[in-house]
Parts: sequence; structure tokens; C-alpha cells
Amino acid sequence: MPVFIEHDANAGAFAEWFFGDYDPSLRSLAYFLIGEGVGLGIIDRGKLFLGVQGTACEIGHVSMDIHGPRCECGNYGCLEMYSSASALWKKAQKHMEGFPSEKLQSSDACNAVFEAARAGNQKALDVVRETAEYIGYGCVTVINAYNPDIIIIGDIVSEGGDLLMPIIQEVVKQRVIPELHTRVQIRISNLKVDPTLYGAAATATSKVLQLPSMFATAGK
Repeated sequence: MPVFIEHDANAGAFAEWFFGDYDPSLRSLAYFLIGEGVGLGIIDRGKLFLGVQGTACEIGHVSMDIHGPRCECGNYGCLEMYSSASALWKKAQKHMEGFPSEKLQSSDACNAVFEAARAGNQKALDVVRETAEYIGYGCVTVINAYNPDIIIIGDIVSEGGDLLMPIIQEVVKQRVIPELHTRVQIRISNLKVDPTLYGAAATATSKVLQLPSMFATAGK
């Protein structure tokens, strides 16, 4: 059977473009994936922005601190090291004694931190605020580099959206000129199913519909 492979952030962008409840007049959309890693998918006028080798928009490997710790990509101080689910969990383990348990999956650990923050735990609030600030710095980069109509934040860390968004908006307002930050929307994904899964289906469907005759006998 035919197999199609797509980057998870690109698939998420596809999902938001086709299935998200947004203004149909949108020309460009950025899907800011913040999960185990950090990625970005950009759709401009219905088409993915891919670059020459399909690796464009790797915002997770933009340096937030050129003297920071070395990332597995070879760069130093990458955004992914400060704002991903793994990074949030490590900060919580460092600053919140005995919490969360190392036995938890990253998604459960992040949700435990968010719940502690909602309950007023000051150390959890500090961890969440620092993570949100770095996500805000990422949004600043997206706005300045791509100038999209909308940025959709999704995946594991977006579960803390109610805690994150005020801080993200605060950072963007401080660091982006008014003519840009007042024009772009920043929202948490409202898709009920993982956007990457929706996007995978959309990717396969669009490939087949582009050249249906090529795949008509693929399963025979």
C-alpha cells in the first residue's frame, strides 16, 4: 500500500488549516507544536512552506542562548531545550522537590505541573511562567520571520493553555512592534483529536486526490 511520510508539525498545520474553526479568509497559518520536541508548520495560501529539502521552519533549533547547553542537533541553547514537554518536566524535577514522579509519561507529568500551578503551588507557577516566556520568545520569532495571520499552539504543553496564554501574550506585546503583534492571532488548538493524526489523514487524502489514477490500483 502507498505510504506517505510527513513531519509532525507540518501534519498539525494541515489539520488546523482543514479542520480548525478559523476565519476562512486566513491566508497564512503557523502551527507551533510543543510536545516532546518543538516544531513549526507553516501553511501559506493553502500550501506548506517546506524549503529546499523539506526541513524549513525548524524553530525548535533556533538558539535562545548561544552559550546555552548543547542540543542533540549540535546547536547550543535551542528553544526546544527550554520550552518542550521534556524541558518543563526537567525544570519541575529540579525546582519541585519529589514532584513529579519519574514514572510518569511526559504528558502526565506536564499535566501534574499544570494542576499544581492551578492549585496555587508557587514553584509550579514559576516553572510554568518560565516555560511560557520561552514559548512567547518562539512566537516572537515566528511573527518576525513569517508574519502569519494566526499562530496555533498545540501538543502536550498546550494543555496548560489557560496558564500559558497571558504570559505568551505579554512577551509578544513587549517584543514585537504594535503593527505586527496587534495583527496576528495567537490561540491554543481546539481540535479534540491530536492534530498530527488529523494531519496525517489530510496528507494522505490530499496526495491521493492530486493524482487519483496513480493510486487506483495500488492495493491490487
